[in-house]
Amino acid sequence: MRAWMSEDLSPEEWAARNAHDIGSFSLDRFEYADPALDRWVRNLGRVLATPGAVAAARRRYLAPAEVRAAEDREHEPF
Repeated sequence: MRAWMSEDLSPEEWAARNAHDIGSFSLDRFEYADPALDRWVRNLGRVLATPGAVAAARRRYLAPAEVRAAEDREHEPF
């Protein structure tokens, strides 16, 4: 989780760029000793779990071609 946070992206932007590569997410159920990491992970979990939040983040942070590519990847079979 620290490596994801160290990319210097907000949880919303991280989700916009990477949510299509996550099958499921439950790491926000743990408590982290570092308050900043704990807050970042919980916010990421909120974005991933809220219907429409990833799509909204993509519209905010990604270029249209990047949004299409992420959506295409999202619909690929595992």
